[in-house]
Amino acid sequence: MKVSDEGLHFISLWEGCSLKRYADAAGYWTIGVGHLITDSDPQEAWKHKGIDAEKALQLLKIDIEHAESSINRYVTWPLKQTQHDALTSWCFNVGGYNVKVSTLVKLLNSSEEGKVGRELVRWNKAGGKILPGLTRRRKAEAKLFNLGDYGKGP
Repeated sequence: MKVSDEGLHFISLWEGCSLKRYADAAGYWTIGVGHLITDSDPQEAWKHKGIDAEKALQLLKIDIEHAESSINRYVTWPLKQTQHDALTSWCFNVGGYNVKVSTLVKLLNSSEEGKVGRELVRWNKAGGKILPGLTRRRKAEAKLFNLGDYGKGP
């Protein structure tokens, strides 16, 4: 399953988009829609010139494939599109390994779908600190998972 256009929009709203690099809440250099800058990226060019909106969307579509792949690999429960979009948003933010080892996925795969929303909101920390923005995002992801409501963003 792939993330829907509505799901991409949802993720973009919560991640935000910066055409200049910045240090995220955990201190990692980031650009575009939550793209973590790696050694293989043109760091010096992005440091001085940034990117344009087209490049930001291109990076998002590439980056989102990793999150989709993790959800498709680790979640065996038959997901609705909105549930897949919610979990892809969560995975995009927390990373595939965290999805793999999460209680959330274990509960979901054990047919405890009703507990997913509660588990999502527990993932509201960065650098060991509770962040209000992450708390709001997780509540929105839980609402999307449980009710199919994409909401209006932050």
